[in-house]
Amino acid sequence: MASHSTADAEAAKVTIVGEEMVGKTSLHRVLCGTGPFEEKYRTTVGPPRPHTFTWPGTESPRSVQLVDTAGQLRMRNYTLSLSRSRLTPEHHTHSSGLPGSKGVWLTFDLSRAASFKQLEEEEWLRHINTKTGGGAVVMLIGNKADQQREVGADEAERWADQHGLLYAEVSAKEPATVEAALNTLLRAIPL
Repeated sequence: MASHSTADAEAAKVTIVGEEMVGKTSLHRVLCGTGPFEEKYRTTVGPPRPHTFTWPGTESPRSVQLVDTAGQLRMRNYTLSLSRSRLTPEHHTHSSGLPGSKGVWLTFDLSRAASFKQLEEEEWLRHINTKTGGGAVVMLIGNKADQQREVGADEAERWADQHGLLYAEVSAKEPATVEAALNTLLRAIPL
């Protein structure tokens, strides 16, 4: 479990992105300890939600700023369009949550094949690389591993390998899987 911190100057910023209803907020809640898993959770609306805490799971405690982003169509299209606009860096930071990220969880729902297909169609990787300057460690997260799957592990692992991504399958109902994925990502992010 995370301990809360307000010192985010040295925090490893990790942003959770992906389509609507893939479970980004549930993963965020598990890691931040902001509430139990909820079966019926409403779609996140609005700007990114950062939460800074000290993570004890790696070799030594590490400050992490975890950012939950909205996935609904109007916010996602707005966020994706920012990479082509001429807005200020401050506006980009407020709008997408990605600039300054050292790690990104590119999340899809293992029980909905359409959410996996959207990763390529919506150019998520190009958007992530543009917003982070190509310097972020990206981990493909197959969420909802507790449900009947429509996306095979081999298919997802192959896609992750083709794009140079880490890969993990998790379930917000099984916090140990989510914590292990964060540990793997943090180990890959240079101090």
